[in-house]
Amino acid sequence: MRRWIVVCILLVVVIAPASGQADPFRAWLLHPDRGALTAVDSSGPLGTITLPVPDGFAAVSPDEVAISPDGQTAAYVVYKAGYVEPAVAVLRLSDQQLIANFAPQGMTFTSLGIAPRAAFSPDSQRLALGYMTGDGWELVVIDVTAFAIAARITDRDPQLGPVPRTPDSLPAPVDHRQGGMIGFTVYDLAVTRAASYPGFMWDTLTGALASTPAYATPFVDVYPGSGEVIRAGADERLTRTENYVPDAHYNVLMRINPLTGETAPFFLSPERTLLTPRFVRGGVWIAVGATDGFSETWTLIDRAGQPASGLPENQRIYDIAGTADGLIYVTLNSDAAPMVVRLGLAQGAAPAVLWTGALSDLPPRILWVGSSDPTVLYWPDTLGAAAWAQLVEPLVPPPTLIAAGDVQDDALTIGGKATVATTHGDSLNVRSDAGVVYQIRAKAHPGEVVDVLNGPRDADGFTWWEIRLADGRQGWAVEAADGRRTLLPGVDTAPADGEFTPANPVVSSGLAVGEMALVTLPDTMEALRLRNGAGLDFDIVLLLPTGTLLRVVDGPVEADDFTWWQVRTPEGNVGWAAEVIGSARVLTKQ
Repeated sequence: MRRWIVVCILLVVVIAPASGQADPFRAWLLHPDRGALTAVDSSGPLGTITLPVPDGFAAVSPDEVAISPDGQTAAYVVYKAGYVEPAVAVLRLSDQQLIANFAPQGMTFTSLGIAPRAAFSPDSQRLALGYMTGDGWELVVIDVTAFAIAARITDRDPQLGPVPRTPDSLPAPVDHRQGGMIGFTVYDLAVTRAASYPGFMWDTLTGALASTPAYATPFVDVYPGSGEVIRAGADERLTRTENYVPDAHYNVLMRINPLTGETAPFFLSPERTLLTPRFVRGGVWIAVGATDGFSETWTLIDRAGQPASGLPENQRIYDIAGTADGLIYVTLNSDAAPMVVRLGLAQGAAPAVLWTGALSDLPPRILWVGSSDPTVLYWPDTLGAAAWAQLVEPLVPPPTLIAAGDVQDDALTIGGKATVATTHGDSLNVRSDAGVVYQIRAKAHPGEVVDVLNGPRDADGFTWWEIRLADGRQGWAVEAADGRRTLLPGVDTAPADGEFTPANPVVSSGLAVGEMALVTLPDTMEALRLRNGAGLDFDIVLLLPTGTLLRVVDGPVEADDFTWWQVRTPEGNVGWAAEVIGSARVLTKQ
């Protein structure tokens, strides 16, 4: 079974607790030996959830689980019997309800992976995952609300040229930022530890891709209160003593500007190899692991690279994560049972045990830290923190643009016209204000011409414009989503590739209730959307790849210019799918 070094980025909601109020701290612990999550807060354990296995699957991956930054959703890898044909399951934690599962097309049997602390976008709306295919790799971004593919990048794209391609290459997200930006490295499974790997910055909205040394290793941490990035790395300009891991001797900690690729060392470790650093104590200190090849220790330093006190001595620490006022860590008690301890560094408080397991339990991993209330900001900013040390001059290698993306020569302008350019029959939500939380007032259909009234505004990782439909209704809509423009400047600017053509319900394929149907998608479609009702306004519950065999259980129903059939998948999922989209028949009688 394939294994890869998970990237320990603490992605959580960006928050500062109000002075004098109780700390709304909460954490999720992962028990990889039993596929379970335990929630803890300052008072102790709150309960344990065993991750459910969806119908048709047999097991949960022991180490590939991610929690969304708002703490409300879990995504994890599941396998069929024999640990083959993996998929991603998405679970709503509040009621332990499985939302959906997704299995990419063409991947190899055990190649799917989630980076636990970089999988979700900061707004919790998107999920990134990488996997190997039979002849390369792919990295996809899934819209969790619609459960549809929002963006995809693959080593087979001809414009990507120098992107690594080996039988053991696997893309690993290491920094999921606002605005649809993802920093990732292409990890080589055949080289478990290397001085560096190829690193990239990918704009998922435009498709632009640039190589950057900022993400040349998986040893990266992002502080959610500021977006600052630090990583372990090697700098030959500073002292570096060879040890038992010479090929991967990370002798410095660096702060990184993810947009420019500038790296500036601020802490030196000549003799011990540095491991994943973690922001602690509200981002003003760093906890860093180090190894000489035989043992591993953790040290606290400040931004000036000076040692800080607080960690217990002579105690093995298995995992560390920062909190707003200190940190929590996993260790063993005097009976050798695992326990999780909270340490308030700012106040110099005594360690407080949050959870203790049984002697038979393996030490858990700290999967997520944030607020018990998703509406309350938790992480303080770092404006008053000490200045970073600078051991040598920063390195600022120019990023190499690999793919320029979908850049439009003309732009939307207030007072002008725009054409709605959604795909595969989807409509564009028009909301009461700029943001995904606002009420949907109307839906604009592909090819519809609208007036541009106001904008742009940036919110929730999207650029918004106020528009007016032909019937006079108006509101705010996104300029781009799913990796492409949804509002094109001018009139009659929609692509003339038949992509926006409504279905033709007159042409019948002979489908009938009780018959079998096969999903047959054109190259322009990545998946067929299975909805919980017959119509475009219903929620998407599953993505069906081409070649999926379905049982027709109800229909047909005519709605939104499409012919809909209710179908059942081999795993027992039931929903409604369109028979024809554009000029393509996507459900064919078998």
